[in-house]
Amino acid sequence: MPKGKRKERRIYKERKSQQVSDDETETLDTVSAISSISDQQATITDGSTDVEAEETSVQENLEEKLQSCIEGISQKSAKGRIESLHSLRAILSQKYLIEIVSQNKMTITDCLERSLKKGSGEEKSTAALCSILILIQLGASEEREEVFKSLYPILKVVLSDTSIPLTARASCAEALGLCTFIAAEETKDFEDVITFLENIFKLAFGKTPQSSTADFYVLMNSAVAAWTLLLSVASDSFTLSSREIHLCKLFDLLSSTDVELRISAGAAIAIIYERAREIDEEFESEKFDDLCISLKGLSTECNKYRAKKDRRQQKSSFREILNFVMKGNFCEHFIKVNAFDIVIIETWALQTQYNALCHVLGSGMNVHLQENQLLRDIFDLGPPIPLDSVPNNKCSKQERHMIHDAAFKARTKNRKRMRDIKAVVATGE
Repeated sequence: MPKGKRKERRIYKERKSQQVSDDETETLDTVSAISSISDQQATITDGSTDVEAEETSVQENLEEKLQSCIEGISQKSAKGRIESLHSLRAILSQKYLIEIVSQNKMTITDCLERSLKKGSGEEKSTAALCSILILIQLGASEEREEVFKSLYPILKVVLSDTSIPLTARASCAEALGLCTFIAAEETKDFEDVITFLENIFKLAFGKTPQSSTADFYVLMNSAVAAWTLLLSVASDSFTLSSREIHLCKLFDLLSSTDVELRISAGAAIAIIYERAREIDEEFESEKFDDLCISLKGLSTECNKYRAKKDRRQQKSSFREILNFVMKGNFCEHFIKVNAFDIVIIETWALQTQYNALCHVLGSGMNVHLQENQLLRDIFDLGPPIPLDSVPNNKCSKQERHMIHDAAFKARTKNRKRMRDIKAVVATGE
């Protein structure tokens, strides 16, 4: 037999034997990977008790931090009190801890009163926001009215004191509106606070850019937003008796130099029209045509002296407001809370309430929507659903790591085998 034929046959036999051994290796690797994953899953199942214990320890640590914050807001150091107030605000906004808050409500209330009366501007501002969170935590219980009656007169005094920094007064305006919305039981309280807030933001009428500061507009915007929130739940008689007066005043604010104040005024106008049309479907104000022209101009404004971000935000907001005022159309929003709950925003009133609560709770809004009975009542979600009944289709972090490690091991062996095959073929050629 020629030497060339003999050499080709030897190379063919070597390749065939290498392929057989590689197939066996692949089979063993697959079995190894599968058995590894099953072993890891068994380990995860056995460690479920450890996960539950870890969750319990996290809850205990959180309660210890909250207790430490409660003790910290009563210390003599002003800097320490402010830091503790910031920590308290962060914890109460992110988690629903009604039991420990209820047990310490009087201690917290006394400390917040002291901070609002004697603290610096930053301390007053943070204490006002913490006041909202305390009432949100206590919202479904009967204790909220007691706390509200203690904080209500102090918030009014701070808000009306012109010697206090404007940012602190702005936080008090927001707190006064939301606290009244959450805890006030009598209609008279709503109407008194609405009138009080109106006396605050009427200072913006006729203001020129030279006579106003950024902090001044922050205060005016907070007052208008709080006023709008309370108007969304005010009595029909109050809305009917004052709608024309309020529309004329708010119409003037549409020409403000501050974009946030213009948008807040537009939202307030939409609320007035919504409430008025619930009573009289054909309601139109005396200056309806002028109002529509102004709203249309704001929804299409392209003046270069305004910031690009402000123009975009203004156009988006006033297109919705104009569409509602002229045609009565509202764009519904659907907000998914979990597998069972969806918040449906179908009116300007619900939109205003959701925005106000979301501004205070921030990223903790979803947690409170699941667990806090107060928020679930506001948005008609019914009683809280136990967390055990909510399906969780996601793998835990430990499971993902183990599966990725097993896949990485199998992938590495497979690539090594393929490199060996290519090397044999290249050598044979």
